[in-house]
Order: sequence, then structure tokens, then C-alpha cells
Amino acid sequence: MSGIFVKGYGVVSPAGWGAEPFREALQQGQPLSIKELVPPGWNRSLRVRPVPAPHSRPSVLSHARLRRTSPIAQYAVAAALEAIGSDAAAHANGSHRLGIIYCAMTGCVKYSQRFYDETLREPSTASPLIFPETVFNAPASHLGAVLGATAINYTLVGDPGTFLQGLALAADWLLAGRVERCVVIGAEELDWLVAEAFCLFERRVIMSEGAGALYLAREAGEEGALELHAITEPQLFLPEQPRHLAAVRVRNELNGEGAGELL
Repeated sequence: MSGIFVKGYGVVSPAGWGAEPFREALQQGQPLSIKELVPPGWNRSLRVRPVPAPHSRPSVLSHARLRRTSPIAQYAVAAALEAIGSDAAAHANGSHRLGIIYCAMTGCVKYSQRFYDETLREPSTASPLIFPETVFNAPASHLGAVLGATAINYTLVGDPGTFLQGLALAADWLLAGRVERCVVIGAEELDWLVAEAFCLFERRVIMSEGAGALYLAREAGEEGALELHAITEPQLFLPEQPRHLAAVRVRNELNGEGAGELL
């Protein structure tokens, strides 16, 4: 792979909204605070790390498409817009063909729970307005509407390695000329059902929520950019492959050895 550049990135995480609080948390090197989530009917709790409320509400959340959306859609859109940066205006007027690849595992769980809860309680009064927010591709659809993007828009549903597949697909689109820019987003939202499911694979896991986005292009631009040389195979965290072993296998697939060559 050559000629694919990372022009921008965006983050929404338990550290806060934006890449800056995420970098600060990494520099401090201290675990973020843990909260207890008690599922309904349980007498024990799950340990989680939620995304905090923003200090000031991001202006994009006032967009008509985002007023009633699920948290996962808000995280995905916020991270993508941070990654795209000043290019957002160019995509709105059609100057660039922007591809969108949204990667998820569990999707819009909160709104799905709400929809089925209302339906089971009283089908005649259940709100049909909630249903569109339960589908997997809702966040990608909202992002496309906010940006005014009309090029190809995919949602990939899979395991924790799906984001890597999204990067590979984005590189394929760019190299084939299907798009001129591509943003790849991975996002999840926190819910007791999902947190419990993760515990089936690793009982000590502490689930967090948020989103991350990378903005890719064929040229580095005047401001420069990181070049994407290779994408590793997914390495999952399993009982027989703990995190440190997965990290070693990923690193062994990469050729870069010098400072600044590995991201």
C-alpha cells in the first residue's frame, strides 16, 4: 500500500470530547475514573467508563438530524467532523467525493431497548420516531446528512477488528478512484446489556464508550500528513490471547522500526 495519507483524526472518549483531552489522559498515564452501572433487577454492578457530558454543547448537535439521535450517533459525528476539520465545507458544496465508512459491533443499543420497551408495554402508543435510530447504519446516515455527502456510504458490522477492515476498504476506494477522501469511524455506546456481554469473554473487562475517526486522502497536502503503509490483521483479545500477546502479534506484522514510523 502506498499513497494513502492520514490527514486528520477525531476522538470522543471517557477522557472527554476531542483529541486534546484524549492526548492529555495518555500523557498523564493514569487510569480514568470508573463508574458502577447497576442493571435492572441485579444486586451487583458492572464497572464502566462512560463519555462525560461536554463542557459546552458542540454546535453540530443542534443540527436537525442530531436533535433526537442516540449517543453513538453523536459520538460518531463529532469524531468524524473533528477528523475532517476545515474540509467539511468542501464536502458540503461537492468539491470532493467523500466516502464514509462507519464500523460498529453492537450499534444503537439504547434506542433499541427503548423502542422494544415501549412496544412491549403498549404497542398502540409506541413511538415510530424511535425506530430509525435502532438500525445499524443510522450514525453513518446522520453523518452523510450533516456533511451533505452524496458519495458511497458503508456501515460495517463485525468484531473488534472491524475498524481495520474499514481502513483497508477505504484505502481500496481511494486507490481505485471511487472517492477522493474517506473518513473511517469506529463507535460504540455504553449499555448494561453490552457491558455484561463483554464480561462473557473477559470477566475483568471495563467497558468504555466513544468514537474514533481517521480522515484519509491520496495526497499529503501542504500541511503534511502521516502515510498509511500497512494495515495489520485483526488480533482479538481472547482467554487464550491476552492483550499483551495481541499487541506483540500486531507489532510483528509491521515493518517500521524507527521513531515515528509506528502509529
